[in-house]
Amino acid sequence: MSRPLFSTMVIVILLLIVGMTGCSSPNITKVYPTTTISLTPLPATMTAKFIKQVDTEENKWKMLGIESYHIVLKFYEAFAAGLETQRDVTVKNDQMVSSFCVSNNCPAFVYTNVNTVDDLFAVARGSTLPNFGSNTPDDQLSLGECLKAISFDTTYGFPTYVSIDCPEVFDEENSVEVISFEVIK
Repeated sequence: MSRPLFSTMVIVILLLIVGMTGCSSPNITKVYPTTTISLTPLPATMTAKFIKQVDTEENKWKMLGIESYHIVLKFYEAFAAGLETQRDVTVKNDQMVSSFCVSNNCPAFVYTNVNTVDDLFAVARGSTLPNFGSNTPDDQLSLGECLKAISFDTTYGFPTYVSIDCPEVFDEENSVEVISFEVIK
């Protein structure tokens, strides 16, 4: 191979690498306060108390009567080779009117149908557990074994972070995080 051709190929490859890393979407930072509850692991006796906490936070959300909002969600799925994705969602009058994956990179498995605040409460209650084989007769116990951390928005009550990692299940770790939320008037 001639030297000019080799040099040109090296330059093209370097430009591709720099372009792929330098042109990624900017990260959106959190814009609201949260409270965090860390669980390691949640004992079965604490599961009822935890479910009551989720119920309390969901009641706070419902009492506010927010029907229109914009939310950006960040997802992590370990079994998809550590896939990190983001979804941008707009809800108006309690109807999802827009949902798209940032950079055309969508959740692969567990979070394909997680778009709204109601979906976040479902995840906090363990709705994603059956998706990776943890569907036992006692879903609350499965949730107690698998839930590693959860945070709630102090103003609105919705879950801002949920992390799941079941013992003795390989590569099923996953999480969802709210990185931006805005009420639409």
